[in-house]
Amino acid sequence: MSNKLLIKENIAYYLPQFHRVPENDKWWGEGFTEWVQVKAAKKYFPDHCIHQPEDNNYYDLSDISVIEKQFALAKEHSITGFCFWHYWFGGGEKLLEKPAEMILNSSAKVRFCFGWANHSWWNKKDNILLKEQHYSGEEDQVKHIDYLMPFFNDDRYIKIDGKPVFLIFKPFEIPDAKVWLANFRRIAQEKGISDLFIIGEFSKESDIEEFGLDAVVNSRGMLKNRTFMEKVRDKLIHKKILKESHFSPRKYSYSKLSKGFNTNVENSNKVIPVIIPRWDSTIRHGKNGWVLVGSTPKEFSQHVSDVKSILNKRDFAHRIAIVKSWNEWAEGNFIEPDNIYGKQYLEVLKKEFANDD
Repeated sequence: MSNKLLIKENIAYYLPQFHRVPENDKWWGEGFTEWVQVKAAKKYFPDHCIHQPEDNNYYDLSDISVIEKQFALAKEHSITGFCFWHYWFGGGEKLLEKPAEMILNSSAKVRFCFGWANHSWWNKKDNILLKEQHYSGEEDQVKHIDYLMPFFNDDRYIKIDGKPVFLIFKPFEIPDAKVWLANFRRIAQEKGISDLFIIGEFSKESDIEEFGLDAVVNSRGMLKNRTFMEKVRDKLIHKKILKESHFSPRKYSYSKLSKGFNTNVENSNKVIPVIIPRWDSTIRHGKNGWVLVGSTPKEFSQHVSDVKSILNKRDFAHRIAIVKSWNEWAEGNFIEPDNIYGKQYLEVLKKEFANDD
């Protein structure tokens, strides 16, 4: 008899960066995509694992068949949909919108929703602002909803309780966020949506009432289980009392930190547990990045089992998890097949969960 847990939603964050856009050509060099950084990744310590995609599958997301194949693989391993990161900077300005628009304008069998990455883009190495996030008035909110409506009305768009899911990376950065979000809901309703299901990322349980959210994902708890000495070190680096270069890149134990990824999640059905396979931001930030050391399919399996235990105590309607992420390769945060472990991380999900399809 299978001990798989039937889960309502198991949604994986999806980065649409893997295709050329003029802005990246201008800012980072001709032909830049995330793969440029992944291919150039280097080891900073002896047991530093450098991952590349399985079979050198450096795909191009301007080919919609790539996304279809990815979703078929994800679905086979209990993932119910992709949450595409959505970049809307205000005034109708957006970036990396092509993959989602290709799905909308095709019959591709891909279930999806949007996560609004509401932050400015920076060249952190040179401290240069590339694209600033603006929060304009109601006119821009109407423009934003008008853009989103064809997606929301699509049968493939993920809905919870009949409401289109719209995740916001940092709702607390929106000026007067509760009023702003209430207006955003109202405009969507006036356009014919019964309501939105708004999830706050990087958020805590109290933010639900404070900002008028439907649920939260608290992935900022990633570093909660640091040792006392690690916390002291990090605080002193932040205050510039210690030089970061003396400790770069910063390393943490995956097995220790993963036990704290979902602290206090059991308090409320509205707090969605997060599944994090690994992390290594040296790929994007070099020695200024940080690494979760010791992530293996075995350690990941223990983490997923902990999430399963949380969801097992909930009614089916509230068995929702977020996988962070499908393909954040330059953060070393991905679950799709790689050259070291193949599909083993996906197999862990398949072993523990089943979707209702």
